[in-house]
Amino acid sequence: MAWTLTLAILAIGMGALLSQLNLLKALITPITQRIKRPAQLLTASTAAAVASNAALTEPYAAIILNGQVFQDVYDRHNIDRAMLSRTLEEGSTLTAALIPWTTTAIFYGAILGVSSTDYAPFALLNWMNPLFGIAMAWLGLGYLTSNVNVASTD
Repeated sequence: MAWTLTLAILAIGMGALLSQLNLLKALITPITQRIKRPAQLLTASTAAAVASNAALTEPYAAIILNGQVFQDVYDRHNIDRAMLSRTLEEGSTLTAALIPWTTTAIFYGAILGVSSTDYAPFALLNWMNPLFGIAMAWLGLGYLTSNVNVASTD
């Protein structure tokens, strides 16, 4: 259990460093500038959440950092921030148990005695929900638009 705590502390420290140096924003900006449709934005934010979850090993850090990076992009595209919350949940929290080196998977492995690669085929919610959310976005279903005019909030 000490390993899980140590990993969480290191991941949060790395997340704070990435945030203060704006490194994550620098990585995401070229991608977000090409986004034209809501489905592209929802897909990009879900993929970024999964990638940062794998890189940071801590789902909380992945959620916070991606939330900060993508909130302005969601506002620009007039998509409700509730959708950002949903994509971060799908991409970070749900997939954390499937990535063997995250604190979630390490905790589950220590408590249950089963590795994440062993239970992954049976964790249908964890891998199907992000895919289902992306498919719904591409079909134009299930995403909320915002009624807030970004220009008038200044």
